[in-house]
Amino acid sequence: MKKSLCMMIILVLFSLTLVSAESLLAELSLDQSTFDPGDVFDVTLELRNIAGQEQDIEIHGSTFAELDGSVGLIRDVEDTLATDETKIYHVYTITIPEDHQEGRHTVSVIILSEFGEKIELQQDFTVKNTLKEFDIDLSSCPRTNCDDQRVVFRVNEEVSLDSLSDTGDVKVSATIEYPDGAVKNIEFPLTTKLNQLGLYTIRMTATKKGYLPISKVYYLSALQTLPSYKTEDDQALAAYGYGTPSNEIINQPKGLDNTIAKEKRNIFADLFNILRNGPVGQVVRMITDKI
Repeated sequence: MKKSLCMMIILVLFSLTLVSAESLLAELSLDQSTFDPGDVFDVTLELRNIAGQEQDIEIHGSTFAELDGSVGLIRDVEDTLATDETKIYHVYTITIPEDHQEGRHTVSVIILSEFGEKIELQQDFTVKNTLKEFDIDLSSCPRTNCDDQRVVFRVNEEVSLDSLSDTGDVKVSATIEYPDGAVKNIEFPLTTKLNQLGLYTIRMTATKKGYLPISKVYYLSALQTLPSYKTEDDQALAAYGYGTPSNEIINQPKGLDNTIAKEKRNIFADLFNILRNGPVGQVVRMITDKI
């Protein structure tokens, strides 16, 4: 019985931090120290004014994640406590999400009072059993040379497609949308011919137990011939199936004519906005900044 009572006292002390700074009594507490996704996490701060007169106070809170060293601001409060008044503040209240970072976290609170010294309080808590993150990418290359990763191909060229992830046992579902709008389910690895001129859209979703699902969109282009480019503008547009090879006007897909003035290319602004996350999005963003 005495042993159980002793352990209960230790647990209570673990979850309470009580400090006095002459003008204030401050106590930071939480009801448990380990949380799973879906648990409600509530850190409370109790302040009592013992200065003998009304005083203004400030509360500033932050969190620290031990795993990656990230810091977040969570609370800023300005208030007034009457003589001998006690108030409870919910410094940090959340429902632990599935993707909350696992490991140990620290809630820190600084209390500034009108008459006393600064008070600093901390409480540690641990999050377990949350979903981890992983990444996946698309490999696209000519069937005969997969060292040549690219997104622009010739019409009827055989292309090898595959999903790449450093995380094993990932389940991947994918579709390919053809330039004519037709959509087909595909499985990786896949060898196929890009037998239509224009833009292909590949959508991938990857899942694994214990991990957050991830979805990505990629774009491939099929041209009559691989272009030599006059400008970076032409290169970026041609990568999406628009624009013209410099010496192959006759093979140009329907889209942008090289004779159109640069300022008139703003008609493609909406296209850029849709495709800017594609594999050549960085080049497109650089170009649209200049337009």
